[in-house]
Amino acid sequence: MASVAEAAGSAAVSPLRSAAASLQAGFVARGPAVTEESAPSAAASAEGAGPPAWARRMKRNQTISRGVAAANHAVRSGDHPSSGGGVDLSEGE
Repeated sequence: MASVAEAAGSAAVSPLRSAAASLQAGFVARGPAVTEESAPSAAASAEGAGPPAWARRMKRNQTISRGVAAANHAVRSGDHPSSGGGVDLSEGE
């Protein structure tokens, strides 16, 4: 039983480890830290590139999630019976 829990725990941590490894690889690939002289050129190149891939994925996932929630709400509210607010057309008083 302990090995199953350990495997589940390592599977949950695995995405965090891979994310940390990719961040570390990105920092190593960039080279030395940005100095004040190179900061304006680095900022200009970062503006032209747009948001990073993780931010685009996060925005896409949020958009999809909101669309699913809106569709779910529309379907559920359409399933409810009407409140009977129509006019009574019977002639009896």
